[in-house]
Parts: sequence; C-alpha cells; structure tokens
Amino acid sequence: KASPGVGEAALTRLLQSGPAKLASTTEDGAWRDAMTFTGNAVEAISAITWFQLGSPVTRQRWFAAHSLRTAVRLGRAEVLDGVVAKYRRRDALPFQAPELPFFYQHAQLWLLIAKARIALEAPAVVARHADFLEAIASDAVDRHVLRRHFAAQALLACVKAGELRLPKARVQKLQRVNRSSLAARKEKDYYGSDFYLTRPEGMAKPEPELHLDYDFSKGEVAELASLFRRQHWETADALIAKVREHDADIEFMSDLKGRSRPGRDRYTRGIDAEYQTHGEQLAWHALFSVAGDLLAAHPVVWRRYDEEDPWDAWLSRRAVTHPAGLWLADGMDRQPLDAWVSLMAMGETAMDLTADPAALKSLLGIGDSVGDWLTVDGSWHSNENVEIRVMSALAPREQSAALAEELAAQGPFQAYLPQLEMYEDDGMASKRDAPYLPWVVRKEAYAHLDETDALGAAGAVQRSRLSRDVAALAKLRSVDPFDRTWENAVGETVVRADAWIESGRHEEAASDGSRLWCRTDVVSAYLAARDADLLWLVRLRRHDGGHGRERSRYWHTTAVIRMSASLEVSYTTGRSNEMEESKY
Repeated sequence: KASPGVGEAALTRLLQSGPAKLASTTEDGAWRDAMTFTGNAVEAISAITWFQLGSPVTRQRWFAAHSLRTAVRLGRAEVLDGVVAKYRRRDALPFQAPELPFFYQHAQLWLLIAKARIALEAPAVVARHADFLEAIASDAVDRHVLRRHFAAQALLACVKAGELRLPKARVQKLQRVNRSSLAARKEKDYYGSDFYLTRPEGMAKPEPELHLDYDFSKGEVAELASLFRRQHWETADALIAKVREHDADIEFMSDLKGRSRPGRDRYTRGIDAEYQTHGEQLAWHALFSVAGDLLAAHPVVWRRYDEEDPWDAWLSRRAVTHPAGLWLADGMDRQPLDAWVSLMAMGETAMDLTADPAALKSLLGIGDSVGDWLTVDGSWHSNENVEIRVMSALAPREQSAALAEELAAQGPFQAYLPQLEMYEDDGMASKRDAPYLPWVVRKEAYAHLDETDALGAAGAVQRSRLSRDVAALAKLRSVDPFDRTWENAVGETVVRADAWIESGRHEEAASDGSRLWCRTDVVSAYLAARDADLLWLVRLRRHDGGHGRERSRYWHTTAVIRMSASLEVSYTTGRSNEMEESKY
C-alpha cells in the first residue's frame, strides 16, 4: 500500500547513514564491482545453492542438497543444470565473502550426493549429465573415493531406470568403481596402527610442515594406512601433499582462514561433524583422495579377525547410511498428531506428572474400549518435554496378574520388559527371558554420512519391529525400504513403525521419537495362539538437571497395563509423580 518511491527513499537514507559510511572500514572493505549480480532468477538460485553446498556448516550443505531435489521435483531442473555448470569453480562469487576461502570441495561432493539421490527419483534429469558424471567416476588423477562413489551410483541408477544406455563394459566399469583390481592379501598375525612409530632417520618431513589434528591422525589416517598395511608417516605425507594442491601455506589443520568458528570455546576432538575449519575440510577430502591412490596401488589386507571385506566396511561407513542410496531423511515420518499430548496436572503446590489411568492408557490406544490400533513399543516426549517410554511383552495367561504386580512394584530405573536383539530373533523363545515371551525386536544400526542432515535421524534405520514368530503367524512382510510398514497376506497394513524428529520446542536439542503400533486383531490373534496376555510398562519421566551445586532430580510415574486375547484390560498402579534425587 506504500506510495511509489517510498522503498527507494528509505534505502537511500540507509545508505547515507553513519553506519553505511563505516562499511568500507570493515573486513570485507568497500564495495567492489565483482559483488554485482547480473543474472536471472535461475542463475541466482543456482549460485546461492552452489554457495551453500560449500558451507562450513554441515547442515547448510544438506539443506542445499535437499533444495536441489526440491527444484527438480517442482520441474525446475535448470537449477540443477546451473549448479553442475559451476562444478570446477573455486569460488561462489558474488554470494561469498571474497576475503574468505570457499569450500569448493565440499560443494563438489554434496552436489554429487544430491545427484545420486535425484537419480533414484528423476533419472532422466540426471542422465543429461552422464558425460560429466562418468568423467568423475573414472578420474585417474584425483581418485577421491566418495566423489567417484556418488558419481557412479548416479549413473547406475539412470541405467537401471532405462534412462541411460551404456555399453556393457562401461556399466561393469562403473560397478567396479572403488573396487581393487589387486587380489586381497590375508594376514594371520594381528597388527594395528603404527601411529607411535617414529619416522625413519634421514626421511625428511614435508615442507612446509602441516600439523594434523592428533585425533584425526591417530584415528582416520592410521585406520586408512592399516587397511593396506602402509606406514602411518607415509600415509600422512601423502595426505599433506594432497592438501598442498589446494593450499600451499596452511600450517595447522585447525586453521580457520579468517572465519569465526561457531561455539569456538567448545573443544572438540578430531573433526567436528557439524562445522569444519578451512584446514579440516582440506584434510578430510585429502583422506579420500589418498584412499583412492592406495586402492589403485596396493592390495587390501585382511586381518585374521576380519569377517567382512575391511575396505568395503571402511567405505560404507563414510557413505550414506541406507545401502540403496536413500537418505535418512527419506525414512522420517511427520510427528503423529496423537503424540502431541499433555501429561502434567495441577498438584497441591505445583504441576505434577499425571498418574491418571485414562491418560496413560490413552498412550497405548485404549480409551473406554480397546481401539483398532495399539502402541506396543515407543519412546517420545510430551508437549512439556516429559519422556514417554512404552514397552510390552507376552506373559503366560495364568501368571500375568502376578507378573503385573511384581513389575509395577519395581523402581522406575530398574523396571523393564524384555526385548530381543536382532541376532536373537530366531523364532524360538529365549529361556533367558522366561516366563516372559519377548515379541519386540530392537534394531541396532548406526548412521553414517547423512547423520548430520538436520532433516534425518538415526531412528530411520533403528526402527523396532515384531519378531519372526509374529511375522510367521500373521504372514507379515515389510513393504518399505526402511521397514516402516508391514502388510498381511491380503495386502492390508497391520503394523507400522513411526520415526520422527521432535520439534525443538525445549531447551534441549531436537530428539528422535519412535512408535511401533499394531492392529488390534493381529495382537489378539497372537495372544490367543500363544495362550498369553500382553503386559505393557508405561513410564513417564521428568528431569531437572539442577543448577550449580544442586543435584539432578527425576520424577516418575509408572503403570502396568494387562490385556487378554479377548481384549479385557486391567490396570496396575506403579509410581505416581515420585521424585528421586541423583546421588551424583
């Protein structure tokens, strides 16, 4: 509603103000014509995305990669084309501060990470860049194993989708990217890192000297050297030589190169996964280039205790988590609406943890009657940051009432219901857990490169599931690459494992939420088949970390809910807003 010219007049006043006159005295100096942008909207978005792909802040690089996926999904593939055209650039002008080094190696890698993922959903778009990707995958000068990996994965996805036709020999070459052409060597003796061995006398150090971070050198460099049984000092020298190709003067791996590190007072060991300095990102990328050179020149060495290819294990831990190339973010759900609950009630003098049986049973899907779906395992937080933990297991019908009383009487830190580890799920009942019959399987998995993606979390690959015994009886099969949903024989979804990132509405960092829920008729049928009742343990926990010399305090409410195959429900009270002060 403003009159024409009002905006220009306001900007003019700002530029003629005192602060604006001081601008030329700041670090970036007076205005330079190189900072002028003259392109169109697509070029602007491409340039900004390229700039963010090279951010020292890891989450910003992932946001940029997601933005490329979004652009393609919205039919604006020219944005991706514009970023690809910048691949060889070592700057992000005019969108970067010219006095600071641009992390172009980060930008190159995260572009390739994005392209490998886009190829799974829009292979025709990525296939247009086949020559570009093939040149990276087969680069014999810089054998950076992560760049080669993601370039090859992008091409193979296009071939598999039928959007790219390549001769069989070239496809096989792509499939062998980062595979050694030398026969593996197996050693009977144990050996580890020679990190503590001194450099041989007369062997000069690289000049100018570059001081590597102690933990990076002892961990990452030493582990890489041991894969090929090379000398640590030799591998470190090769890494430093790679760094020198990008910076001839840097003295310390911790060199900020003019940047102010966020949280710089916080000491971190090794490379910070969330933020890298100039020197850290150079050394990190040099590690992968040296890895490619070692793979080309030396056989991988298997140690006596290696059960899987040590090279494959090393590389897979540094790629994205899911073996199919999906991102952790692809496996995340929206937070269920019914997980937004309030579990605090007004007590005599303060707000207390609720001990209302109706509130606790509602967490399971039980109201005045048993609902169509039941929560059988879960961990999430209420609106007030109360930790909610739900566990369940089967108990023999004739013993279930006594077991419920016994479980409810246990302390909140000790009470639990048994679950199975993945390796224990052989379809047979474990005597260790008698008289209980565990039916929830806890999956142990670790996140890799995409762990730092703010839109993903390790919970995507750590979903609990029901045991093989349940699956066999109910004829369940997983129909999702993250084991998110399970169908019965007629194609109905009867089990769902949700995993989500809880919104950062508390002082603590955002956390994962998870819930395994099952259709009630499946639960009832399994209980009848095993002549058992189902016991739930519900635990609410509120934590006060204390301040200064004050000790941490915990408040707990617990309850045990029992259900029969005929859906009869009983409730056993445990603790009610009971406070326990930490001894430490």
